[in-house]
Amino acid sequence: MKKLSVIGICILTPLFLWSNESKKIEVATAKLTAHFPQQSIYFKTLPKIAVDKEGLIYAVDNREHTVFKFNRDGELLANFGRWGQGPGELQWPANISVDKSTGLIFVKDNSGIVMYDPQGSFIRRVRTFTGILNFDAAHGRIAVLEPIPGKQDLIGLYDYQGQRINSIGQKYDLDYSLSKEIAPGLLDRIANDGAALFDGNYVYYVSYLFGEIRVYDLSGLLILEKKLSGPGNLEKYREQYRKIFFEKGVKKNSDGTVTNWRIFGDACLDRGYLYLLMLGYVTGDVYEVLVVDKKSLEIRERIILPDSIYPEMVRAMPSNEKNSISFAVSFQSKTNGAFMVGIFQKYKKEGLR
Repeated sequence: MKKLSVIGICILTPLFLWSNESKKIEVATAKLTAHFPQQSIYFKTLPKIAVDKEGLIYAVDNREHTVFKFNRDGELLANFGRWGQGPGELQWPANISVDKSTGLIFVKDNSGIVMYDPQGSFIRRVRTFTGILNFDAAHGRIAVLEPIPGKQDLIGLYDYQGQRINSIGQKYDLDYSLSKEIAPGLLDRIANDGAALFDGNYVYYVSYLFGEIRVYDLSGLLILEKKLSGPGNLEKYREQYRKIFFEKGVKKNSDGTVTNWRIFGDACLDRGYLYLLMLGYVTGDVYEVLVVDKKSLEIRERIILPDSIYPEMVRAMPSNEKNSISFAVSFQSKTNGAFMVGIFQKYKKEGLR
């Protein structure tokens, strides 16, 4: 937080920062150390994943309607959930989160968020939420990215009973008349797509489209905001997308579809860092994970993932070793098209770029 003192008067104001484009960032590469499933389980889609404090990995497949629990070696420890609307059952699960402080598991499906205990036993289903883009469960709260048509609210903060505690942040201010071909609700979802992350004290919003991060306190006050820059063509694409959404307007493609523009594909929060999955076309080469200090929002490191995969989600793995970074990554293999979960370890520094 930035404090300005003038003749004894203290004024509190959010701090807006821009990364130093000329500052070089340490670059490292990551190698695949394990991947699974190997035998009887075959994901039908790219799985959504979460990691608990012990490093156990939870994967949910949108078409399997089941949660699979693995250790870091890929051994299947348990599975729970099945197709249906009854207690503990799932319909088209789209995301998963684990509260590392309690081990509670949360799965978002078509009708809300289903809550399980660490053993996979059903606790409750919360049907309060609508239009969820993303969510994060931690420290007894659920931060839900839910840009609701007709409202300016961006993130809803809920307790584990499904009661809304507060609204956090505001959506991007769009002129819907510029994009007449696109329904306002869909335009909101594309423009505000991102991650809502919670560490117990602050809510972090990562814009996948514009490559920006905002930090809010629990009252909803904006504490810090930063437009990331430096790696690849990040600034170029941000300015290109801002012109489309705020000046030219979004139009449908010739086949009637709408392009889902993005700079980042995923984000997670672990201990003192945010981990952002930057898409390959932004760098002109391969996918990278940006390691961002959660206090300063400075990019500390760029970790290059292997060129043999199309990654979907990245989750930091716990480690007791200093400077050791590893990830659980859901991905599609470029070699055989299989949908997998892999463990990737940072292993080689490439210098500053």
